[in-house]
Amino acid sequence: MATEIIPYTTEDAWLAARAQDVTSTEVSALFNASPYRTAFELYYEKTSGVRERWRDNPRAKWGRRLQDPIAAGVAEDLGVDVRHMREYIRDPQERLGSSFDFEILQSDARASGILEIKSVDPFIFRDQWVIEDGVAIEAPTHIELQVQHQMLVSGRQWALIAALVGKDRVSVIERAYDQKLAESILRKVREFWALVDAGTPPAPDYARDAETIARLYINSTAGKVLDARQDEQLAAWVDDYQSLGIDIRARVAAREARRAQIIERIGDAARVLLPESTTISAGTVREAVVPAHTRSAYRSLRVNQPKEKRA
Repeated sequence: MATEIIPYTTEDAWLAARAQDVTSTEVSALFNASPYRTAFELYYEKTSGVRERWRDNPRAKWGRRLQDPIAAGVAEDLGVDVRHMREYIRDPQERLGSSFDFEILQSDARASGILEIKSVDPFIFRDQWVIEDGVAIEAPTHIELQVQHQMLVSGRQWALIAALVGKDRVSVIERAYDQKLAESILRKVREFWALVDAGTPPAPDYARDAETIARLYINSTAGKVLDARQDEQLAAWVDDYQSLGIDIRARVAAREARRAQIIERIGDAARVLLPESTTISAGTVREAVVPAHTRSAYRSLRVNQPKEKRA
């Protein structure tokens, strides 16, 4: 691959570099494996010229702040040297690229590799990572794809995924470059850009892409009338939409009635123990004044059930 290395020093420079490629954090959308976006959404991000909406949260923010000490700790434990990578690498022909966390520097024993840092909620780690004997052996698919994409772009042959779990536990997974997976990534990226060049969006996932579609068609034309009296499919969708609305309202009303029965039965108890390890937390949330309106006091009701019972 003929790659370009683009140093960046600001977030704007980083976002501008990413906009022209499918990046390592985006590629999982092309495999329908991204928790953050679909291929349909990615298509409109790339074709609109509007920079992606950066999805930040406190865990991600603190994860970035802790990257340096985590990397230093991993390097110390493994006896390697690392470098914070402040460059974006891209293949302009394939239109794919990546930024990185750290490079594991070359040593007498081994060529250089990549170190990817993740800050992971303990419950997400338990439920979404593959763990054997308390040790992570496989990250979620979107992270595995991210790291393979990084190796493909950078030419590195190995990488470490270091997950900070909670506040005091680090789990490290080593990955080798997978040629077959790299070929799959290239094929998906080429297919995606072919759709972009042809002006043909991927098929939407209507459940996940509902917000994107609503934004795309946010404007109506005053006075425009569509005669759809012969469109039986549209008529069926409208009937279904109305029926679902009635069902939702009925279910909400039934749920509120059941909630009232539960509160009446438990009285003033703040915590309730039920069979099969189910518990209820039912404290009182006091009235509060917040900007623009007054929030009335209400009784919280949160049911905690074992996962196997919920299923």
